[in-house]
Amino acid sequence: MITVELYSSLRYLVSNDDGLVTVAANRPLTVRELLEKIGLNHGEVDLVICEGRSLLPDDPLEPGCRVALYPIFGGG
Repeated sequence: MITVELYSSLRYLVSNDDGLVTVAANRPLTVRELLEKIGLNHGEVDLVICEGRSLLPDDPLEPGCRVALYPIFGGG
């Protein structure tokens, strides 16, 4: 199981207030695979953090980890 924390505009994927979703995983998943499992494409996510590290799409995620996903931010 991988716990995913969704922030800001990505929370549309869940109906609960805490923005958490769990993904079944009995093997390591890449960030890209995780995003596909929860219905996001990489273009919707700007920042992926796990254990204090920023991750890339092909980085592995171990079962039991907690991942934070942030959308693309804009402004100026």
